[in-house]
Amino acid sequence: MRSSLRDSTPKGRRSMPLKTLVVLLFAIILMGGPGVGAAFQPPLQHIHQGRKSVSFSPVSPKPQAKARQTLAIRGGGSKMVAPMAAVVVSKSGLLASWAIALGGFLIRNYKATKPWPSILLTGSRRGWNFVHAVSSTIFSGTILVTTLLEWLVVRSASPTVIKFWFLTIPRIDVAIVLPALTGAVVSGVAQSVQEYGTVKEAPKYIKSVLHLMATFGLWWAATDRPTQRQARQAVQLWLENKASGPVPSILQWRRGSNLVSCSFVLVLYILMVLKPGRPDLPPIR
Repeated sequence: MRSSLRDSTPKGRRSMPLKTLVVLLFAIILMGGPGVGAAFQPPLQHIHQGRKSVSFSPVSPKPQAKARQTLAIRGGGSKMVAPMAAVVVSKSGLLASWAIALGGFLIRNYKATKPWPSILLTGSRRGWNFVHAVSSTIFSGTILVTTLLEWLVVRSASPTVIKFWFLTIPRIDVAIVLPALTGAVVSGVAQSVQEYGTVKEAPKYIKSVLHLMATFGLWWAATDRPTQRQARQAVQLWLENKASGPVPSILQWRRGSNLVSCSFVLVLYILMVLKPGRPDLPPIR
């Protein structure tokens, strides 16, 4: 009796809780939850302000809140800087909502017997292929180009250029990266549905691409998003000290983190171009 009950349980439901937790974790990291992703990030360097020294760590939110308010202590007075908390929270909320929606779309179609929404069955495959090619090119190209530009920006050590860059990155994420990623994912699922019926019946390389994209999303949310906020704070403090000394160490750490992100993109392209394991393709020699 027990074995028959086990066999009658849909296999798709067993993996749903785990995938749902992954999506929620992705959203929490994007929102900048306390302590989340701190293990991936180095502590910020000490910033000397007159006679006082403040250490900023990504684990404790109190020094960060103080850093946003007081940037310089001169002769007992304090110089206040207009907080950017409202802008950061609104953008983080948008990114988190977007991540939940995109993750829910993938979970719904990953092992479903019928595609959702039904619009995935409409339109020509050539049209979906075009959307997928354009979206994937914009997504990967933006990541590669911004990595190169940020490397050059940090190398220049120009206070004006560095400040402009770290105020611009969040806008690039919202305006370019996420829309392109959404177009690539939706069009990719639509192609799989039209060619194989469901994502479940698709070859392994398609599922490998989805798994790798989910892993890349977690890496990006745990490293890139939190360090953007820390970099802005560190740059503001560095500028208040007249850009004395080397650039903040968090900027150097981001250079290595961005290279890891680029490696994810390269592996994704290898899987999509070579399509290992596709039935109608000859084996690669």
